[in-house]
Amino acid sequence: MLELLEELGIRPIEKSAEQLDLQAKDECDRRAPGVMRLFGEAVKRCSDKDRPGLEQGKREYETAYNQPDYATAVTKLDALEISAKAAKEKGDTHAKNTLAALRKRDAAKIKLHEGRLDSGDYEVFFWGKRRAAAYDKEKQEANRLEAAGDFFGAVDAYRRQATQLGLFAASLMIEWKILKDDTPNIDEAIKKNAYSAYPDLVKNFTAAKGQSAPIDKAAVEESWSDATLDAFLAYHKCVADLRQAQADKLLKLQTDGKPLKDVVNEAKTLAKRDPNVFVELAKTPQGVKLLDDMVGSLEGSAGSSESKDLCKAAIRARFGLQELKGDLTKKALPKLYDVMKLVPLSHTRDNERLSSIKRDRKSEEASFYRDSDSLVVLNLGRQGKWRGDGKTSDFDHDDDVPAEYFEGQITDLDYFNETTLHEVGHAVDAKMNFMGGRVDDPKFGGWHKHKLDEIADVAAGIGNFYASFTPAPIPALKKYLLGVLQGREKSIEASGSSDKDTLAQDPALAEAVKLRTKHAKALEKNSSEDVINKHVKSAMKKTKVKDQKQLDLLSAAAKLIFQDKKLSADDAAKQVLKDADTGLPPTTDWAQLADHDAVKWCRAIRMTGSSNGLWDKGKEGTDKAIGDRVYQQAYKDDWYSYDKKARAKGVSKYQFRAPAEWFAELYAAYYMEKLSDKHPDVSWLDGEVHALSS
Repeated sequence: MLELLEELGIRPIEKSAEQLDLQAKDECDRRAPGVMRLFGEAVKRCSDKDRPGLEQGKREYETAYNQPDYATAVTKLDALEISAKAAKEKGDTHAKNTLAALRKRDAAKIKLHEGRLDSGDYEVFFWGKRRAAAYDKEKQEANRLEAAGDFFGAVDAYRRQATQLGLFAASLMIEWKILKDDTPNIDEAIKKNAYSAYPDLVKNFTAAKGQSAPIDKAAVEESWSDATLDAFLAYHKCVADLRQAQADKLLKLQTDGKPLKDVVNEAKTLAKRDPNVFVELAKTPQGVKLLDDMVGSLEGSAGSSESKDLCKAAIRARFGLQELKGDLTKKALPKLYDVMKLVPLSHTRDNERLSSIKRDRKSEEASFYRDSDSLVVLNLGRQGKWRGDGKTSDFDHDDDVPAEYFEGQITDLDYFNETTLHEVGHAVDAKMNFMGGRVDDPKFGGWHKHKLDEIADVAAGIGNFYASFTPAPIPALKKYLLGVLQGREKSIEASGSSDKDTLAQDPALAEAVKLRTKHAKALEKNSSEDVINKHVKSAMKKTKVKDQKQLDLLSAAAKLIFQDKKLSADDAAKQVLKDADTGLPPTTDWAQLADHDAVKWCRAIRMTGSSNGLWDKGKEGTDKAIGDRVYQQAYKDDWYSYDKKARAKGVSKYQFRAPAEWFAELYAAYYMEKLSDKHPDVSWLDGEVHALSS
């Protein structure tokens, strides 16, 4: 080719080494983003055996590029692309085979449960429709991804589908346990002739009970078949029919014009004998109204044990609770009933994300909702100790929020009611994934969740932090910012003032391990920062160290011991020194660092204790806003920002802690009828929360 060009008098253009190097760099910059995306997909799909080779190829490319040796980098990029493509294809084939194997494994269960879904058999249970919808959603997603050729994604979606499939068996087991535990109550009621008017129903129940042994085995082993499901559903219907007969009897007493007092007396007898009769009663509007009337007749006080039993049975039935426990006093029971009555049944009875309520009169913790257990815990005593000054609380919004947004008095509100509605609001949010589906939407506060690393990057932009401390290395300065955000500022400044062995052998850490063992059960229930700090203070009484920097390191190590139930004194000492080592030189002017605006900002947006943060300062907290965003630590490991303009329609300070609290505070204000039609959020509360989910 070169000879031909020379014969034609054409000389090839010779490029300098610098030009060739620049060309190689341009090729790397152009191709690398696509290759790295491919690498990421391959790493997710490949086996543990193939992953180290891929990662080594990536490191070799990065090393060559950073030297810089761009010609070698192009070669390494070529090799990485080839190996990543091969690994991805291999992974896709494996995923396709895995999907087929999983479906084959579950084929019998799929046929069994999908058959029941098609016939609507599970709709007799409160979870039936929702479980069916969740299962169908994952099934459709798995099918869609498979059709698109994304077998890796399809396997993930199918695993979620299989999880939903397993929940059918688990839910049936729970329903069987409930039914089995109820059977002695029904047997006792039959003996006392409570069902003497229904001989055919008693006969059916007795026959079904005699066939229950296979059901028990299937429930325990999760080995359901069509035969055992038929037997279980038949048994379930027999029990429901008996209870429905008793519920109809109560309704007939009312329609026949019997005094409410007589109906209540009959209901009290039923509540003691078989409280689940009220579940059948609550299935119709007429039954719900009768429950309301009966609890209303108590006039706010369930003074006798019979009245308490009636009230508890009514609460469980009307609001679909599997469990109601704790300090259920004569006044708390009817009060709880009345406040929960304010919200739609779709938010309570038909909400499987609200299955249990517990009241604790003595706890000084805040009330809370635990999504994993669908549990509301109301830590409400006679004199509230959380966010209230006794039995009342306020919607303490910013002063410049228009008064026309509110109805009536918004201070000295009933603390019990406001707190209960707030926690129910969390369960509704969980049911609807309301705030989770509205991330960054300014209409809903513009909430965004951040990684801690992102918060440090925002901080670094304040006052040219990195440039202010040149030539200190940027990674070391960033680690310092991360330490400040995590409350490790003192131990960082104390870095180098002690060694691992000195710390580990201090009696304070031995005492911390001892106290952790002594209070293990209590720490499992409550390991908040406030509680841990109390234990750290006790442990530190054992040290004889006087140097403040060493004391700071010891305190940090003791705190780690209480946070990790398996951490030894030696490991805690090692960890605290590692965390404190930012890489900044010993000659660092810590006072100058601490006085920088970026560091002050980190300190200001960090929580103090377990439950206090920037939100407590109300509008004053927006002084720390970056542009229109207010950043803050909301919980131990959760950092959020919100749109500062959202405060113009806020209902309380606490609303601006986190997106879940933003929704729950609005929810409580709405159902306490404290928001006027002029409030900007009423329209979507009407249309997207109240009406849409009713």
